[in-house]
Amino acid sequence: SMVDKTSSDSKTFFTKEIFSLIEPIKKLLIEIDLSESTVIIFLNEAKLLCDVRLKLFENIINFYEN
Repeated sequence: SMVDKTSSDSKTFFTKEIFSLIEPIKKLLIEIDLSESTVIIFLNEAKLLCDVRLKLFENIINFYEN
């Protein structure tokens, strides 16, 4: 009975230890995911800004050519 209790306790400890190790990893993965989303948003905004500038330059060139 003492062996069973010890074995059960060690399993409980091992399970708790695993969960304590998983939590920081989950947090890190969430942060990485959010940072990737932020990068994507900035890249989309940068592309939009480039498109607007390109259209502006095209309009300026067309204005002076006509």
